[in-house]
Amino acid sequence: MTAVLLGNDGTLSVFAEEMGVSLCAVDEVRGLPVGTTLLVPFTHWKRRETELAGLVRAHRDFKFTLLSGDPAAPRAAERVGATFLPLPVSREALLKHCDACDRTRRILLAEDSATARKTLVRALTEAGHVVVEAEDGRAAIEALGDQPFDMVVTDVEMPHANGYDVCRAVRSNPNTAALPVIIQSSLAEGKDIVKGFEVGANDYIVKPVNLDEFVTKIANIFAGLTMRGRERILAVDDSQIVRGLISQGLSQQGFTVELGEDGKDGFARATACPPDLIISDFDMPEMTGFEMVAALRKDERTKDVPVIMLTARDTQMDRAMTTAAGARAYVTKPFNVNDIVAVVERIFAEVRLTREQEAMQRYLSEGARRAAKRHAKAGTVELLGEEKTISILFSDIKGFTSKSAAMQPGEVVKMLNAYFDVMTSELAKEEAIIDKFIGDAIMALFEGDDCAIRACRAALAMQASHAIVNRTREDPIVTRIGINTGKVIVGEIGSATVRREYTAIGDSVNRAQRFESNAPPGGVLISTSTFERIEAMADVEPTELRLKGIDEPVRAYKLLGLKGDKGTSA
Repeated sequence: MTAVLLGNDGTLSVFAEEMGVSLCAVDEVRGLPVGTTLLVPFTHWKRRETELAGLVRAHRDFKFTLLSGDPAAPRAAERVGATFLPLPVSREALLKHCDACDRTRRILLAEDSATARKTLVRALTEAGHVVVEAEDGRAAIEALGDQPFDMVVTDVEMPHANGYDVCRAVRSNPNTAALPVIIQSSLAEGKDIVKGFEVGANDYIVKPVNLDEFVTKIANIFAGLTMRGRERILAVDDSQIVRGLISQGLSQQGFTVELGEDGKDGFARATACPPDLIISDFDMPEMTGFEMVAALRKDERTKDVPVIMLTARDTQMDRAMTTAAGARAYVTKPFNVNDIVAVVERIFAEVRLTREQEAMQRYLSEGARRAAKRHAKAGTVELLGEEKTISILFSDIKGFTSKSAAMQPGEVVKMLNAYFDVMTSELAKEEAIIDKFIGDAIMALFEGDDCAIRACRAALAMQASHAIVNRTREDPIVTRIGINTGKVIVGEIGSATVRREYTAIGDSVNRAQRFESNAPPGGVLISTSTFERIEAMADVEPTELRLKGIDEPVRAYKLLGLKGDKGTSA
């Protein structure tokens, strides 16, 4: 059910909860989907009819239902174009009423032929719409000020005011400017159709009208209004007819469409407020589509906006020029508007996929990304792993448990994210694979022949960067870091069908974590296997540890600095 309860007089919150509808204030209405049913409870109707009339005029994109026990309310609701539901009302009755409101649309039909009007009214009524008839243009314009509508359908040739006048009246009034307008007329010349789009029509249908197509077209327009709020598209073409066709087709799919008259106008509009996508003709005055796209690609604000090029040119050279300029797709004229919609939907699907992949990069380690690509290419699902000699780095914040216990959860997350931003930056400089975050701990892997020296450089840089981390903190963060080098199994661990991760396992990993837990606060402790790989460069202090599960003492080294490595000395 698409319905909200408007306002709050102290009892309405309970009413909303019992009836299963949401509650909102007047100033929140504009954020709701077009066509939402607004339930307006008025317990003292006679004093508030003017208020409801003002609400209806100000919010014509929505449907109003008056909830009241006042016997005068039904008639008054009808006068302002609202429906009526008597109080008290059961949940079942409310749901049924709102469901009916969702399906019903009010259409103003302006047609001077009684026969044609009767035929259209019957077709629209059978489709579930409420039709208000106007026998000429003047009557239609007057009706627009009396009650709300969801659409205007108008003939062109009518007494007193023609259909173009009706369309101008709709567009010039802020309360009706957003209404879709369909012109249906026997005037079939190009200049008549162009004029229809120029005055703001959403569509132009040449008589005789095919009723099935007519009703379907209206349903599609209403479906687009319901979906309104999708991506914003700039359509640039020097033909008013082409602009109208593109606007009508894309608006029905819920896109917000802005129109540009030529390349120069399109470039100005695009750079002033960059759209999500641009559709442009190739041959235009002032600035061609090719020139406009080339200019957009040089502008930082619009360089990544996808462009679809429309053109009657279809040679290989033309396509190459368009692609070189930076257009994402190429549609040849004459075209079916459904072809445009299909290309737009495909491009937005590709954009969403790219964004998802880019976002996913931040959730997966480099090893996991490589494994995923390998499986996608081969079409396999089996778990893979291989033995490697790598360096494993563990870091951990000293006293994190007690520190976080004295903080709100949001503060803990904020602190950790700021800390990780700095630490991972130093790890990335040394091409570390950031395997995982374990609470406040970081596990990072270093592969290659120089894995040990890179791990040690990263560890010293991490400790040095605490000056940045603690710059504004009263309670400084202190970190322990441990590094071990040895053989591990690197690969995919987990379920073949549900959830897996790419990581390293083995005794060398366990030892790295134990070296970290024995490291001095603010220091780096490395294993003998790591020290042996960097001995010529290392400034260390030997020590002995007792590690869990190992009877004999284990030699380790406090890493103080690296000789010849600027900026890494302790």
